Amino acid sequence: MDATTIVTTIITAVASTIVAISNFYINSQRRKDKIEAKSLAEKNAAKSSIQNMITQDIIRTEILRKMPENLESIENEFIVYSMNGGNGTLRRQYDEYLEWYRLKEKTINGKNTTRTR
Repeated sequence: MDATTIVTTIITAVASTIVAISNFYINSQRRKDKIEAKSLAEKNAAKSSIQNMITQDIIRTEILRKMPENLESIENEFIVYSMNGGNGTLRRQYDEYLEWYRLKEKTINGKNTTRTR
């Protein structure tokens, strides 16, 4: 082998290695972005779901004078929301809903029982 062949082989090997490393990095970033996007989508879906169910329960209770029926689903969605990085804004709404629910539970059922989280 002459020097030109050796230099060409080394340059090709270095270039191939750089391309492989770049592809590995880009693919890992894509996976990370995909996971973050999925988490954000799940958080947003849970947030919308919680807010819709809270609204349904308020309407059901205030207009129909029936017990709210979404408490368990709201609690489950709140877990999903929290696990995906949910913030304090919905936490406040959730806490207000639980307080409201306990009050309505007492008023509608005429009981002194409260449900815990």
